[in-house]
Amino acid sequence: MMCKGRLLLLFLLLTLLGIGSCTPKMERYFVQAEDVVFFSARESKAKSIRINGQEIRMNLLQNGACHQYENYIPDQQYPNHSPVYQLRVNFHFIDHGEGGYNYEPAAARKMVASLLNSANHDLKKNNANWLPYQNDYPVLPVGYEMVLQSQAEDPSDDGIYFHQTGEEAFYVHKGRNQNIHHREVIRDFAIGSDSIMNIFIMPHHPDSVLSPTYHVGMVGVYLGRAIKMAGMYELNEPGWAYRGVLNHEMGHALGLRHAWMADGCTDTPTHNNPCWSRSKEPPCDTAASNNVMDYNALQNAYTPCQVGRIRLQLAKAGQSTRGYLVPHWNQLDTNRTILIRDSIVWAGAKDLRGNLIIAPGAKLKVNCRLGMPLGSHILIKAGGTLILEDAQLHHPEGRKWQGIQIEKTRKKKGYLRIGGNTQVLDAVHPLPTAAVNPGQTD
Repeated sequence: MMCKGRLLLLFLLLTLLGIGSCTPKMERYFVQAEDVVFFSARESKAKSIRINGQEIRMNLLQNGACHQYENYIPDQQYPNHSPVYQLRVNFHFIDHGEGGYNYEPAAARKMVASLLNSANHDLKKNNANWLPYQNDYPVLPVGYEMVLQSQAEDPSDDGIYFHQTGEEAFYVHKGRNQNIHHREVIRDFAIGSDSIMNIFIMPHHPDSVLSPTYHVGMVGVYLGRAIKMAGMYELNEPGWAYRGVLNHEMGHALGLRHAWMADGCTDTPTHNNPCWSRSKEPPCDTAASNNVMDYNALQNAYTPCQVGRIRLQLAKAGQSTRGYLVPHWNQLDTNRTILIRDSIVWAGAKDLRGNLIIAPGAKLKVNCRLGMPLGSHILIKAGGTLILEDAQLHHPEGRKWQGIQIEKTRKKKGYLRIGGNTQVLDAVHPLPTAAVNPGQTD
């Protein structure tokens, strides 16, 4: 018994000292110069990746991948790799000084709530495109939603405003007095237009309404930093009935053109808009469209190309539309940490909302801008690989994120490979000087 007790005591002592233990020693630290392997431009060749089962050709030289909409189409296998952006909007109800031509405040606020809720539902759900007839395009979430933005310094401000003015209050969409491109109300009443998309709800001109040749319908126009819409008050429909017009005009704001013409998307066939809605009789049994950028009754479908173009517009540095985004990168959300488990290529720009972890055996290649949220970090676990080629890692507003961490065990560690014109900016723990100026590459 005494011998067994001594053996047990010896085993416990060895375990405490780490001798004979099967648990590998593990450490984590921010990247050092010796952790970086550099590769030359000779290794960079045109390659292809598969997105939603479709082969996409990429030009990785001179950062060309960042400008290609194909690289912004969300991968259905990894939906959390494409975070949803939030775009700030406010609403202005314009009335003539006499009054009585637009909604009262209570009705206006009810209409806005219904409109935003239904418009965002279409953006999140999306719908299968009717054209081309019997196509098999994947149905993808569009990648953004609209949020009502108030002015923080005014607690009574809810982002919905009411104005009275003169003849410029009225919207005339055709005829000799057409004024759809006039900007008087925008100039006089816009609020925060550098960071909020201002939406103006206007009445049709009463003289036009009386004309039998004037169509008092739901219409809209995008004018740079604002959208004008008319017909809502006269038609007296619930807010959800106007969601297609709002999403159509916001589509223009985010870089989309009318889908019935040559718009740069091969999945939106050209046509002459023959049908307002689908019917059982030809040609509208097969020729009707429900695409958001056509004129039709629904306007609730986006093709993969259109989704990619919108996400490019929201993610690409320097685009004015990025000013309308809620800056989620200024608050770290650890519940939105992305764990890479496979071999993945991120060829388009992204803005993350959490940390980034590359698991053992996984490989992530970044070929564009990667926005890291405030205080976040990238962890390359032992056996994982991060490849940065023509990449820019930074905080979108130049504030601080932590940097890149390496995990190391006795037998292996995380691997970091850098090539092309790569920059790691704004990190509390930047790349070491030897890593930034490597001299000879392999």
